[in-house]
Amino acid sequence: MFPVVDVTQWPDDEVDEQLGTKEKSWLRHPGGQRWLFKEVRSSSEGIRGEDWAEKVVAQLAQRVGLPVATVELAMRAERRGIISQNFVPDGARLEHGNELLVRIDAEYDKDQTRRNDRYTVDAIELALADASPPDAYVIEGLTAFDIWAGYVALDAWVAGRDRHHENWGVIAGPEQRRVLAPSFDHGNALGFQESDERCQALVSSPASMEKWAARGTSHHFAGRPTLVDVAHEAMRRSTDAARSIWLPNIASVTEAEVAEIVDLVPSEKMSEPSRNFCKALLMLNQRRLCDVD
Repeated sequence: MFPVVDVTQWPDDEVDEQLGTKEKSWLRHPGGQRWLFKEVRSSSEGIRGEDWAEKVVAQLAQRVGLPVATVELAMRAERRGIISQNFVPDGARLEHGNELLVRIDAEYDKDQTRRNDRYTVDAIELALADASPPDAYVIEGLTAFDIWAGYVALDAWVAGRDRHHENWGVIAGPEQRRVLAPSFDHGNALGFQESDERCQALVSSPASMEKWAARGTSHHFAGRPTLVDVAHEAMRRSTDAARSIWLPNIASVTEAEVAEIVDLVPSEKMSEPSRNFCKALLMLNQRRLCDVD
């Protein structure tokens, strides 16, 4: 099973930065590292599964070779959530996508996250033109945009609908070096919000599963395209090297590997209906994205 880290005794680490709408707080590990604790949300139907979704997506990202933030399931007192390790080195800062986009487009609305008419794949390609890929990817001949294209391919696979302009960015370090940040914040994925009853009904009906997956559109990109369309557009704009890596890597993940990762989530965090739905969704979206039998 994935471990659940008890961070109740970890001290707060005060920093001056916006943390969004969910309950989040920076903590200091006893070993000195900074981690962000993010509490899961609740609805009238109970606690949502943002914690297991984020952990599963991070494992899948690692499996296909994408740079991704390190996350762990966590508890803080009675509060359930995840912790995400800080990936910004001392002396550097994270520049979010909206900061990059407004530099190349003076009319870009950096405060508008949903249905931003100027938030497009081609604008992001231009905004990342002077950024570098993480060092481990330079030898493969990939650009920063090539890696970002892998992020939206991951989104399409896991039904992740939250790739807004503050959910990616570059790390600005010394000597003006700017490197694409690892992918982060994947809790809005894998049908984390669906009830057990809904999951059971969907899994029992292939047609309903297909319809559910086809509704996977982006709330953020101009024109509200499907997640698959965003991924394919990014792939068309990528280099041959990127096209030879991301979709083939996703297509190579077997049903047994998917089950192995999903089944590592402890039973107290993820119900059996959610588990079955998650596995079925990943295999369905793999076919939709990669056009595999």
